[in-house]
Amino acid sequence: MNIDVDRLVLDDKNPRLPEHLHGASQAEILRWLFEESVLEELAISFLDHGYFAHEPLFAVKSGETWTVIEGNRRLAALMVLLQNEDAVEAGAVFPFADQVTPNQIARLQQLPVIEIESPEEIHDFLGFRHIGGIKEWPPEAKARWIESEIKRRTESGGDGNVFRSIARAVGTNAQSIRGPYLALRIVRHALDEFDDQSSVHFVRRERFGVLVRATNSPDLRAFIAPEHPGGTLSTLDELTEYVRSVDSHRLARVFQDMTPRPDRKTALLSDSRDVTTYAMALEHPVASRVLEDYGDLALAKQILDREDLPNRLRKIERTIRSILDEIQRDLEDLPDGSSEAVEGLRSATDSLVAQIEHRSSQ
Repeated sequence: MNIDVDRLVLDDKNPRLPEHLHGASQAEILRWLFEESVLEELAISFLDHGYFAHEPLFAVKSGETWTVIEGNRRLAALMVLLQNEDAVEAGAVFPFADQVTPNQIARLQQLPVIEIESPEEIHDFLGFRHIGGIKEWPPEAKARWIESEIKRRTESGGDGNVFRSIARAVGTNAQSIRGPYLALRIVRHALDEFDDQSSVHFVRRERFGVLVRATNSPDLRAFIAPEHPGGTLSTLDELTEYVRSVDSHRLARVFQDMTPRPDRKTALLSDSRDVTTYAMALEHPVASRVLEDYGDLALAKQILDREDLPNRLRKIERTIRSILDEIQRDLEDLPDGSSEAVEGLRSATDSLVAQIEHRSSQ
């Protein structure tokens, strides 16, 4: 069915929204979407081609209005184009607004809508579309959706491995579900434990994807929870116990290293590609002091590169054992290409053993 745009409202519980906007007014939500969600490209497409009927909104009816559960960015773009009262209140105007013709506006007054009984009706569809699909949400939005899905499934008595069951439902692997959820739990732990929460808010807002990558690192997980036995945290209970054991002082250092300081334009750790080096440096006494005293990751890497071979091999061994543990726990969720990667590792290992034996015999 087609519904007038002025009878459609934005979902104030949309996982894409930051948590402080949950329950906010339509104007506040629209202002955030306008500033953060790159609506111009959508608006230009609507002006040029109209609204595509094969992309209906999914909405729940409440009285005389429909709350849009899926399609909030599209609705927001149209609200700004049509300059409804919420767009006016939000001060949201596209720079090309004076070039829009009445005919273009006229064909955007109604949108195709599929009415649903409740958000749970399309919960798995949203996960498939935005967690493992082609229209992925930002990392923190993914994590919040995963958190809500874990709560929904555990309260309804789901199976023993909730990460694996969610992964199957949305077409991805268990690690892609476990990683964002662990990062979000660590953020919540930091908010509970830290007096100064400025670095936590920055990381959550600007570097959540880097945090997800960091908490996937066995070395970094070992650093922030030195008393925890380790492992792959395959179950919800294991992950919960791990978060409880996190050392708040060490975690605070990691958050501070991910936040720009007055004496540096960029944070010490701002790129997910540097996580491995950073995590190894934290566990190395000299490299760790270099990070703390000079904030120089490149210099710390030079120190690590000069580290003797046995120590480097032991670190590689720990990583491989961690991977083996994960494979044994999640046999049904191995990503495509795992066999080829393992074969490459086997070949490299054989070459390493052969070289060491050759040198030992000389």
